[in-house]
Amino acid sequence: MDERVEGFAEQLKQALRELKSAHGEMKDALRLRLAETVGLSPNLSLSDLRAQSAGRCHGLENQTVDVHGLRGLLLRINRVGDTDEQWLENILMFLANKPSAKWTDVDRSEAEYKLADFARRFADLYRLAAEERRIALNDNRDFEVYLLKSLKSGGKFLDEIITVDREKQEHAKNIKQEIEAALQKSGNRDLQLAALAQVVDEFLKSSDQPSKLTGADEETPAVNLVHDRKS
Repeated sequence: MDERVEGFAEQLKQALRELKSAHGEMKDALRLRLAETVGLSPNLSLSDLRAQSAGRCHGLENQTVDVHGLRGLLLRINRVGDTDEQWLENILMFLANKPSAKWTDVDRSEAEYKLADFARRFADLYRLAAEERRIALNDNRDFEVYLLKSLKSGGKFLDEIITVDREKQEHAKNIKQEIEAALQKSGNRDLQLAALAQVVDEFLKSSDQPSKLTGADEETPAVNLVHDRKS
């Protein structure tokens, strides 16, 4: 009987060691994903990842109001006062809404999916912030920065950053109103989006050619507009 108890105790200890090891490996994997999310080398130590992430993400939380999304991640990246391990754990808890020690495979998949989504959005936000800083160095006027993107199946990824100050906004007012009026002729939102998506895609493709737009393709591209304001 004693041998059975001792054997069970040893098996339990071994199982706990394996769980601890698996948890550590999972945290290491998520640390690598986090580094990739903010555009850093996955080979960084946790301490270096924290320091370089804070430097790269400094101030970006003020560029978005998405508290439960990218802004929430940025706030935690810039958090001070914790140890490096606590810093990482706080980020992991944000990603899956529970301590990482209690994660299931589903929780890990959810965290990895969120980081992949944040990576795309972070790249856009970083570009907007960089453009804003570049313009602000030479111009004290109020302006807004837009990142216009278009991507359709089988097509080329297209994007362009546009800076709009008050003067440009005033000059573009009539064109904007004409576009809005044309869209409002149809009460069908799907048709409005289809027309807008195709026009944006064609315009971005021909942006380096001053000639009129070519005919729209049959496929409707996905269009994304990222907006930032400097005031």
